[in-house]
Amino acid sequence: MRSAVYRFFHDSLPDKWERGLYDALELCLEARETETYYPNTFECSADRVFSVAECVYNDHPEFYFLDLQRCTIRINTLYVIFIPKYRYSREQQLEFERKIEAVRDAVHTECFPQKIGDYSELEREKKIFDWIASHIEYDHSALKGIRDDLAEADSSAWNVYGALVLRKGVCHGIACAFKYLCDSVDLPSIVVCGETTEGRHAWNIVRVSKRFYHVDCTWDLRSSVSFDVPYARYRYFNLPDRIIWKNHTPEIDYLPRCVSAHDNPFFLRGFAAKNRVDLRPVIWKHIQDGCKRFAILCLYFDLTQAEADEISQEIAARINCTVTYDFDSSGSYIGFRLPESKGTRRIFHGGKNE
Repeated sequence: MRSAVYRFFHDSLPDKWERGLYDALELCLEARETETYYPNTFECSADRVFSVAECVYNDHPEFYFLDLQRCTIRINTLYVIFIPKYRYSREQQLEFERKIEAVRDAVHTECFPQKIGDYSELEREKKIFDWIASHIEYDHSALKGIRDDLAEADSSAWNVYGALVLRKGVCHGIACAFKYLCDSVDLPSIVVCGETTEGRHAWNIVRVSKRFYHVDCTWDLRSSVSFDVPYARYRYFNLPDRIIWKNHTPEIDYLPRCVSAHDNPFFLRGFAAKNRVDLRPVIWKHIQDGCKRFAILCLYFDLTQAEADEISQEIAARINCTVTYDFDSSGSYIGFRLPESKGTRRIFHGGKNE
C-alpha cells in the first residue's frame, strides 16, 4: 500500500540519530512488526522518541492503523525499544487496505482518464480537492463522541479509511485523505495540525509548481458550506499564510512559508484585488462583463464591514437596483449577488459553477 510520499517531517528532523530512528520506525510499521530496537547512542527521553514517531505518523497517512497514543516506549542503556499498538487486526488491515486502494484507483479513473503525468500539478491538486469536497461528509457524531469521552468514539473518522471508504471523517481524517491522494499522484503535501477559531484542527500545505499553499478541504466540504455565498466553493484553496493565519494557527513554526497567491483560483481568474485602490476597479470590471454572482479576494489588505456597506451602496446607486453582498468576517472576501442572475461565474475554466 506504500505510496510515493513527501516526507516533510523526516527532512525537518534536526540530526542524523532522529532521522535514523524515523527510518527504523517506518520500516517497523510497513512490516507491521510487534516491536523494533534502535541503538541508544546517548541519553534520550521517551518524549523525544514519541516526537519522532509522531513525525512518521504525520508523513504517512497509509499508517492509519497505528494507535499512536497507546504505543509503548522503553529505553535502556543500549536500545530504544518501540512497541506499536495497532487499531485493527492483521486481517482487518488487509481488508481495509484493499478497500482504500480500490477507492484510490477509482479516483484515478474518474479524475485522471489520461496519464497522470499529462496533468499539471495544479490540475492534479484541484481534481483531488474537488473529489474530496464532493464525496466526503464531516462526521459530527465522531467528534461529539470524543468530546463526550465515549469509548466508541475511537473510530476511523480520524484516518484515511473513514474518509475515503466510509466517506465520513473529521478534519484529521480528511487532511490525511488529501495527502494520501496527493502522494498517489506525486504531489507533495503536508498534514498540518493546529488551532482555529473553532478549536483543534487539521488541514494541509501543498506544493504546486515550487510554491507552497494552505488547503483546508474540511472547511470547503460541499455538505458543510452554503453555496448561496459566492466565495464559498474555493474559500480555503491555495491560500498564503497571511490569509489562512487569520483563523488557523499551526502548532509548529518550521512549516514552509506560503507567500504566493499565484495558483489561487480567485487570483488566476482575475477575482482578486491586491489593495484598496484596486478593489473598486476590479469589482466594476466584472459587473461590466455581465457577472451577476461573483466574489473578490482581498490579498494584502483586510476589508472592513463599513467599507463593504459603502461599496454595496455605491453599486446599488450606480446600477439602480438592489444589491446583496456577503462579507467574510476575516476581511478577506466580499461576494455580490445582483438581480436577474441566470447563472454563476466560473472561477475555474471548465470547473463547476461557483
